[in-house]
Amino acid sequence: MRWDVRRRWRALAAATLVVSTATPLLPSAAYAGTNRWTSAGQSQRIFNSIAVHPVRSNIVYAATDRGLVKSVNGGDSWTAINSGLFDGDVMSMSIIAISPVTPGTLYAVDGTRVPEMRLIPEGGNVFKSVDAGETWTKVLASSDYNATVHALALDPLDGDVAYVGTDGAGVLKTVDGGELWEPASTGLVPAVVYALAIDPNAPATLYASLPQGSEPDTRIMTTADGGDNWVFHSNVTAHLEGYTSALVVHPETSGPWGIVYGHAAEYRPAGWAEGVSEDFDVGHTVLGITPDATNGRLIYAAIEGSGIWRVEAPAELGLLEGARLNKGLTDLDARSVTTAPSSPNEIWAGTDSGIFRFTRKLPTALSLQVTKTRSRVVAGGELSPPHPDSMVAVAMYSKRDGPWKRVASKRAALSIDGHYHTSFARVPGSSCKVVVRFAEDADHLGASRSKTFAC
Repeated sequence: MRWDVRRRWRALAAATLVVSTATPLLPSAAYAGTNRWTSAGQSQRIFNSIAVHPVRSNIVYAATDRGLVKSVNGGDSWTAINSGLFDGDVMSMSIIAISPVTPGTLYAVDGTRVPEMRLIPEGGNVFKSVDAGETWTKVLASSDYNATVHALALDPLDGDVAYVGTDGAGVLKTVDGGELWEPASTGLVPAVVYALAIDPNAPATLYASLPQGSEPDTRIMTTADGGDNWVFHSNVTAHLEGYTSALVVHPETSGPWGIVYGHAAEYRPAGWAEGVSEDFDVGHTVLGITPDATNGRLIYAAIEGSGIWRVEAPAELGLLEGARLNKGLTDLDARSVTTAPSSPNEIWAGTDSGIFRFTRKLPTALSLQVTKTRSRVVAGGELSPPHPDSMVAVAMYSKRDGPWKRVASKRAALSIDGHYHTSFARVPGSSCKVVVRFAEDADHLGASRSKTFAC
C-alpha cells in the first residue's frame, strides 16, 4: 500500500485548515527563504542531529560526522565546540539534545548513524556540557554497561533527569544530571531500544521501540512511572514490519507518533481505541521526526534518500497524508529534522552535505481573476508570498437576488509557485460569486478574495 501523498483539502465552511576553546569555522551565508529550504552552509559535514535553543531560536547546535558545531546567528556562521570530547582525532557525533529547563545544559552521544541502525558498534558514549557547549565531560561510557546508546530523552520539567536507550542494557536513567546512571528497564524485553520518546505533558510517561522476535518486527512499550515498570502498549500496532527508527510524542495530542524503519508510519493520540498506520513505498529509512509546533496532527520526517516529508494524520480514522517538502533542498539524503520551539514557523534539516533552514510564512495577499466561456466559469490567481499548502475555492449562485446556493466546491489546483485555478459550470440567468481562501492549518486562516458577476 502506498503512503497517500494527496493533499488534504477542506471545504470553506469548515476551513479550520490549518564557545573558550572553540574553533571558528569559515562563515557561510544563510538567507532563510520564504516557504522553501535555504542552505545554512557546512556542506562538507553530515548533520546527524540538530537542537535549537528553546527561547533564542538563533542559537542552533548540531551533531555531525566531524564533531559538534554551534551557531549563534541563525546559521550565518558556525563554530566547532569539541573541547573535552576527544583525546585525539575528531570523531563522529550522532545525537545532541538541549535541556528545555536549563538551556545551557546539553547532552551529546558519539557514534555514526547509518540507515540500518541508529549507531555502529563503536561509540555510544554520553557527554554533557553545562556551559552552552564550550566544554564537555563524559558522563556515561558505553563500556560501563557493555552497551551502545541508540537514543536519548531529556525530562522537559526536571533538568537533572535524562534517559538513554541502549542495545543491550535497555533504558538507563539519571536523576542527578548524569552523575549516576541506573537501569530503568523492568519489564523491558528484549533489552534493546532503538528509539525513545518522552511525553512533554506527562514526563514520567515514555515510549520505547524494541525489536520483536527474530524477524525485523517492532513493538512499542510504555512506562508511566519514569521507567520503573514497562508494559506492552496495546494501543500501538505491533505487527508492522521493520524496526521503529524514530518516535516522538506530539505536545498537542500526547500518545506516540511512530515511524517504522523502511515500511510504515503510525499515529495514535491518547484516547484513540485504534491507530492509523500506513505503509509507504519510499524505499528509504526514516532517520528523524519532529512535531509541528501548532498542528497536533502534523509531523515532519527526515527520510534518507527522499528528503523531508510533511505528514498529517486525520482528525478521525483515515489515511495518513504525506507530501515531500523539498523545494530548495539540494541534498535528499536527509538525516535529521527539528523545529524551533520559540519560532514555530522555522524548521531545520540536516543532510549528508550540510544543514538547511525553512521559514514558513503565510500568504498575506491572494489575487482572483474570473473569466467566462460559453459553458464554464474559470477562476484563478496566485498567493503572495507563494506557499505549498492548501487552497479552497467555492462557487455560489443566486437567481433574482435570492439566497446564495453553492454551485460546487472545487479543489483548486495549487502549483508549487503559488498559482491556482478552478472551474465550474455556468448557471445562466443568475448572479455568481466565487470565493477563494488560503487555509494552512487548524490555527491559520489565510487571505481570502471573492468576486460577484453575472453568469
